Amino acid sequence: MRTKEVVGFYRLYEKSKKEKSLIDYDDVLEYAVKLAEEYEDVRNDIRENYLYVLVDEHQDSSGVQNAFLKAVGKKQRNQISL
Repeated sequence: MRTKEVVGFYRLYEKSKKEKSLIDYDDVLEYAVKLAEEYEDVRNDIRENYLYVLVDEHQDSSGVQNAFLKAVGKKQRNQISL
């Protein structure tokens, strides 16, 4: 019974966010992944500004956080692998 309540609340929450043009932390992470996956210039800007990435407590990382790191690490079109 609780599962239905949670699902119902989540639907109302998402609908309310959309109506008010709001985003939450999860939305920010998803948009960051989308930008890094789709735009090479975004990936390049991130790479130029952050030379190293330290992932502390990786076991606590979420799928979306891993997807972001994978997207940023994606090879450039003209990059040569040695």
